[in-house]
Amino acid sequence: MKKLFVIAVLVLACVSLAPFCHANTYYITGPYYDSSGIQHGFIVTSTAEGVLSYETFDVADADQSNLGASFPYSINASGVVCGTYRQVTTERLRGFVRAADGAITTFDVAGSTGNNGTQAIAINASGVIVGYWQDSSQVYHGFIRAADGTITSFDAPGAGTGSNEGTVLYGWQAINASGQIVGNILGGSDNIFIRNTDGTFVTFLTPGLTDYNQVAIDDSGVVAGTYEDVTFPYPGHAFVYSSGVLTAFDPPGSTNTFVFTIGIDNAGTISGFFADASDIGHGFLRSSGGSFTIFTPSGSEYGGFAAIASDGTVAGDSFNDLEYTAYPYIRYTDGTIDVYSIPSCAALFIPMGTGDNQGTAEPFSIVYVPAALALLCPLANTGQVSVPYSSSLTASGGTPPYRFSIIGGSLPPDLTLNGSTGLISGTPTMAGTYPYTAQVTDSLSNTATANCQIVISIIGRPHIFAMT
Repeated sequence: MKKLFVIAVLVLACVSLAPFCHANTYYITGPYYDSSGIQHGFIVTSTAEGVLSYETFDVADADQSNLGASFPYSINASGVVCGTYRQVTTERLRGFVRAADGAITTFDVAGSTGNNGTQAIAINASGVIVGYWQDSSQVYHGFIRAADGTITSFDAPGAGTGSNEGTVLYGWQAINASGQIVGNILGGSDNIFIRNTDGTFVTFLTPGLTDYNQVAIDDSGVVAGTYEDVTFPYPGHAFVYSSGVLTAFDPPGSTNTFVFTIGIDNAGTISGFFADASDIGHGFLRSSGGSFTIFTPSGSEYGGFAAIASDGTVAGDSFNDLEYTAYPYIRYTDGTIDVYSIPSCAALFIPMGTGDNQGTAEPFSIVYVPAALALLCPLANTGQVSVPYSSSLTASGGTPPYRFSIIGGSLPPDLTLNGSTGLISGTPTMAGTYPYTAQVTDSLSNTATANCQIVISIIGRPHIFAMT
């Protein structure tokens, strides 16, 4: 089942609906509650052209009478979603992956017969999904589902082997672009693990409890997470772990840094939510240097989820206790916050119910969608024998870093291409016209090509072009 709603914002409307008019495109996913309190999935697309659209969906064999019917956790820049749903026939949790075209594939890890079944938690740009599953002895294990559907299970070192102990992953950023994984250890001496791409582990201990609290990992392997004090009333705190050093922190004025929301972008900026002494919720951004930016979505009374995209844009929700409703918001990098309080935006999220937990939407994951990968030829397309030449191929869009190569034709003799930077340089030794096809490949293996040429002439003797 799928519904599609689109709001087209005209250029003139951008004056009054300024939050829509931003330069980038984003995907956001999470669950929402209908008027019966049943969860369904949604995907929001916010485009650079000022168009906001969303789709709602359900897994075909989800138990529509159950609270956890369809629960999306994470989305990547290709629009692929992973999540968990409760199967109507077995009442067990299963994983699902929803392709960009809406096709849904469901899956189980072999042996996941425990109460919590299989839970798909996070997906990276390559389509690799990670999560955890529970066996018949109620022990938790981690899993990796490759893009081709192959599933590999793993256990963090030192993880407990008793009921409701083991290895769990809880956070939409539980895997980074290279495949490093972060998660929680239940029943062990350490309580957080990092699984490297070669299968080795790093484990460490936070100052407090982390059993089901969120952790996130950026593409350089820096981890952000949350923990709770071990004594009542168990307030939450946050931490960052980098190069073997754990730094605990709380935003200024925090009496409780919420443990169910944390994110980190590739600049090391951490996003989250906290409550002040009056129990009012605020969002925060903590830079890699430790400075804080505090923001409060309009009407916020309690904090909600605060996911962060790679460019620093935040998606989350804020609760109003008088209405028992969670209002989604997007905070752009210029500080603009859209809480969907204008009628056309409110209609996107609020018509789905009006009671406690009804009509609420919870954005769990936001991803920046890069522009299409493109390649331009060097600006300098002529040179002279014995005169040093230097000019670069120029890539844009896609997901850096880039790799450059020549896949057809050839460069003039004694000119070489730097595969990392795109610089073509050297001192040409032979006159002539040298056509070639250049290619750029981004970190997600997307490619773009350009047909170029360099014409080399002899000093004082301009090259004569053949007429065709």
